[in-house]
Formats: sequence, C-alpha cells, structure tokens
Amino acid sequence: MRRPSAKAWVGVAAAATLAVAVVDQASPHLLAPVREVAADVWSPLQRAVGSTDERVRTLTAERDAADRRLADAQQLQSDRAAVEKLLGSSAAAGHTLRAAQVIAFETNPKTAVVQRITLDVGSDDGIHSDRAVISADGLVGRVSAVAKTSCEVTVVTDPSSVVAARVGSGVLGTVTGKSPTGVAAHAPGDVSVVVVAGGGLARGDRVSTLGSLGGTPYPPGLVIGTVVNVDPHSDTRPASATVRPAIDLSRLDVVGVLTS
Repeated sequence: MRRPSAKAWVGVAAAATLAVAVVDQASPHLLAPVREVAADVWSPLQRAVGSTDERVRTLTAERDAADRRLADAQQLQSDRAAVEKLLGSSAAAGHTLRAAQVIAFETNPKTAVVQRITLDVGSDDGIHSDRAVISADGLVGRVSAVAKTSCEVTVVTDPSSVVAARVGSGVLGTVTGKSPTGVAAHAPGDVSVVVVAGGGLARGDRVSTLGSLGGTPYPPGLVIGTVVNVDPHSDTRPASATVRPAIDLSRLDVVGVLTS
C-alpha cells in the first residue's frame, strides 16, 4: 500500500482547516481546542514541505553547476583540438602565431556576409596592425585595428580588402571583396581575382597570397581560395574570375595572428 505523500497530507490538512474556519465563524469558543490541534498538525507539515522544497532547490543548483562544469570542459577540449589543428596546418607552417578566438562578427547589412571579426587578443598580447590572420584552412584577413585586449580583423570578403595573389601556375592578380566594374556581382561570400600582368584563368585554379614587401601583412603562399567561375572575356578590361574562399566564415572560431 502506498504511503500518502507530504503533498497529499497537506491537501487533507488544508481541507480540514477550511472546515474549521467555517465553524469557527459561528461558534469561536467551541473550536479553541480544535485550533490548537490543527496548529499541532499543520506546523510540522509546513516545515516538512519547506524542507523538501529547499532540498529540491539545492539539488537543482548542484545539477546546474555540474552541467556548467561539463560544458566548460567540453569547450576547453574543443578549443584545444582546434588550436592543435591550426598549429599543424600548412597555413601555419614556418610561421610564429598567436592563437585567438573570434568573439564578434560584423556583417554587410545587404548581403549578411561577414566583413570584419573581433578577436580576444590585443596589444597586451603583442598584437600589431597589418598582421595576417589565418585559420587551419587558409587566409582569413588582416588586423586592421588594435585595442589593449582585442583587435579587429578585415576579412578577405570585405569590399575594401585587396590582396596581391598568385593564381594557378603563376598568373599574378589582386583579390578583392567586390566584383570588377562591368562584371555581374559574384555570389555573397565569394571574392574576385583580377589579372594584373596578363595570363589566363581557369576554373579550379588555386589562389594564394603573392606576399607583401617584408612579409607584412601577407607572407607568400597562404591559400585564399579556388576559382569557381571565369568572367566573360572583354577587350576593355583585364581577365577576372570568381574565387570561393578557403575559409568557412560561418564556422570561424579559433584563428591565428601571424607575429613573424
């Protein structure tokens, strides 16, 4: 046989108390002993229910704290794996870098494409402007502003971004976040490459950084992306093509700022 729960006893006691209250309205002097008995019954039940509620609150708080510790441990493990992947990537080979985490995104209001990101490292961490930022997949962009504990990165998809590039077997060009004049706009998230010294472009060509003077901001050989579409030929403008960036901006999290 099931024992009545504390809440069931509370219900019975409440009903009894209501009945006593009704009679008490009519004959207060008759129910003085009853009121004393009711108080003796009701008070322990109130204490029992209060004690149960407090125990439930304590257990709930302990469970929530355990969930947070587990989530923190899982995030730490994920971050460690991402840093190891970055350090072992071809993009990081031969470079000294400072690992950082993306903490904010700024998107184009018309296309919703990420144009700038904010990282959780700054001048206090030895970060300077005009340093390349990479992911394990390739070039992300360059540091364009630095604060004490954070920095802003202009991503290759930003219309203001211009990167000297080498396409395929050696064609020289510039990669920019906007489509060339006279060419249909590329798909959101893609960038354009424009040939600057003659030569042809082909679908599937790999596009990488040519390298800046002194290696700043861009050292040579960082993967930018792959040609996915060659623009129609024109006698009035240089050859150009659409490039799909190597990085996935929707999944960008752990990156590296090149420091040398």
